[in-house]
Amino acid sequence: MPVIESNFMSIYSRQLALTQNGVITLSDLEKALYDIRNTPYFIDCSTKEGRMKAYKKCDIVRTVIGRSSSFVGNLRIKAVDDDLNKVNTAESRAVIATLKRPNMDENLKEFYKKVDIQCRLHGKCYVHTKRNTFSTNHVVIPFQYVTPHYDNSTDFLFDRKVKVYKVNTGVESYEIPASEITVFNDGILTDGTYEFFGASRLESLSEAISLYVVAMEVLTELYGSGGARNLIAMGAKDHASITSSITKKEKENIYKRLKNWFGMRREQNRDLVLSGDAKVYPLTAKIVDMGIPQAVKEAKKAIYGAYEIPPELASVESSRFKTLPEARKEAYTQAAIPAMNYYMEHSLDMIGKSNVKFNVVADYSHLDFYQEAKREEAIAFAQYAQVMPSLVDSGIYSVEQAQAKLDKL
Repeated sequence: MPVIESNFMSIYSRQLALTQNGVITLSDLEKALYDIRNTPYFIDCSTKEGRMKAYKKCDIVRTVIGRSSSFVGNLRIKAVDDDLNKVNTAESRAVIATLKRPNMDENLKEFYKKVDIQCRLHGKCYVHTKRNTFSTNHVVIPFQYVTPHYDNSTDFLFDRKVKVYKVNTGVESYEIPASEITVFNDGILTDGTYEFFGASRLESLSEAISLYVVAMEVLTELYGSGGARNLIAMGAKDHASITSSITKKEKENIYKRLKNWFGMRREQNRDLVLSGDAKVYPLTAKIVDMGIPQAVKEAKKAIYGAYEIPPELASVESSRFKTLPEARKEAYTQAAIPAMNYYMEHSLDMIGKSNVKFNVVADYSHLDFYQEAKREEAIAFAQYAQVMPSLVDSGIYSVEQAQAKLDKL
């Protein structure tokens, strides 16, 4: 069945909405123009423009995504069987070598850091497989360049099938067949319009990110200028002058001025001039009374928590030195290692090796927390091996039981 689509509601040829096979999709431009939450201080992370703004303006977002991708980039890979025993065959070595060099310019670390950044920022990552007579290259396409055009059908997982991907680099536009694109996602539920997974974690953090950015800006202005805010009366004495501002129009004008121009954010006025007896009414509050530092802390915790990075690594929660390795271990085991295992599973499809008799998984044996765990295991094994003979001689364990106990260590 042909794809039926039309554009409507446009301003100077900028698309605001699209109907495709009867489904109406509001464009990011429309959301930016008409969303009731669209204020100078609100960062709407449901749009790619909003997410890029959050990445640019919020250092915590940039730090969290950077740490996530660094953790993934620090991992190695290995081939294992279903029992997690290492596989070392000619085929497994060839597959590992292909994954370690996905294209002529990038290695394993560089490529999957890109994949992870796109998944963490936008919820998904598009990889184009380019084949020619001499080589095959897998290249990450920046998310903001890609627009999927959906077919009027779904696959067995109830995701809408993509007919073609349109790419606009700002310099050129072209189409890529769906068969040449591999889509990685962050495992976050979407609204269900087109696919099951693929939403960004940042969307639910719009309020926390906006709060953090505004709070840091306000703190800067408070420390920089003292944060003085005043109502300044001009000294009008006659009743007509004093009461003339109570008309509806003038009241609305004052409310608008209060909302947009009066406050402690950058480029806002600290003073508002009114009629009345000549007097200055200070509105300054102490920084500690405003609770801004606590609000910043809670916003940081929410952002780090969404990406499963322990707050100790964010210097949000006080921690002793010994807890930092444990925090790093948790970040790897809860986020980076599962993500890398997913990327490897999907990458086997990407390179056309989904039917191999082994799995490719993250290898973290070189990391410090793993080495420490192996040392502890070796100590425990030595201790058990030392006492086992006496336990067997006394009849507490049989030889088989003792052997089974040591095998578990």
